[in-house]
Amino acid sequence: MMALFKELDPDIIRRAVQGHEDVLGPAHIKQEAFYRQFQCPRCKCSMDKEFKSGAAFDGESLVARALLRCPLCNLLLEPNTNLILENGRDPLLPDELR
Repeated sequence: MMALFKELDPDIIRRAVQGHEDVLGPAHIKQEAFYRQFQCPRCKCSMDKEFKSGAAFDGESLVARALLRCPLCNLLLEPNTNLILENGRDPLLPDELR
């Protein structure tokens, strides 16, 4: 059975955080800058963020960490360790050889 999700009223959220320091915003901006520096090692194109629940939190980061996937060859990279999790496929090969 799928759990139901009820979105909070934006006014209630604003009142709840009013007066508290924004620690997530700066952490998110820093993390986005970190991700933008990566290119696919194979295609040299920019990569898309992908979130996996097992890799999202490390116990230190305030915001969820992402994996990076190449939109051309489907390579999956863990950017914090530079570990290639999935090799993807060579985008220059014809479909029948993939």
